[in-house]
Amino acid sequence: MKNLFKSFLIILFALPLFVNAQLSGTYTLGGSGTKNFSTWQELADSISLKGVSGKVTILVKSNLSISNTLTLKQPKSNTISSTNTLTIDGNGFSISGNLKRELVLLDGIDYVNFKHLNFQNTSTNGNSIGLRFTNQADYNTIDSCSILLGKITHDATDTGAYIAFSKNDSLVMANSSTNNGIGNIISYCTMKTSGGAGPRYAVINQQSSKTYLNTETQNQFIHNKIQNFYNGVFYMRYVRGDIVKGNSIDRSD
Repeated sequence: MKNLFKSFLIILFALPLFVNAQLSGTYTLGGSGTKNFSTWQELADSISLKGVSGKVTILVKSNLSISNTLTLKQPKSNTISSTNTLTIDGNGFSISGNLKRELVLLDGIDYVNFKHLNFQNTSTNGNSIGLRFTNQADYNTIDSCSILLGKITHDATDTGAYIAFSKNDSLVMANSSTNNGIGNIISYCTMKTSGGAGPRYAVINQQSSKTYLNTETQNQFIHNKIQNFYNGVFYMRYVRGDIVKGNSIDRSD
């Protein structure tokens, strides 16, 4: 009984070390083990509340769904940086949800690297978005991922997109007082719908008229496969130094 009590105390006191400490090292999402997050929201909360103290890698271990937009925010302290980056390796698994706006929101967060993850927003709403960058979300990468939207039904004012740089989700094409994101790279991704004409624009890149003359946005869209779109592929406003290169574009379902 004494040894059992001692073991219980060890577990009790050891548990908060993971719960409360800044993130550093390798963790799993949807897997098992002491360094595992069970949901995307649990991971997002941990990042925004605790921050990081070193490089962080998240290995996704299963397909997981969300019922609300997943918002990744830069922590107020122990921030993610060029030294202490956050890498989320999807391993071919999916984050999915039926959201009338964006599935994933990068809100002022920097140096997040997504790779091999499937983003699936199954909504048929014409305003649905895969990922939205806002509030100076800088130097992030979306690499070798798929961004899938549902069979969208359209209205003349719809502003859906696979990728959007925008200050809010309801006025996607509105001018911003600050840039929504600079130095981001979207590469080797597949963007398509499960049918229909697709979103109004594949990519909406709305930046700031106030910073346009003095700040290069330098976002890159390279070697992506873009299959479905309604009006056009790239809507780019108040950008400077952005690169669109080597993309395969068609309108196949």
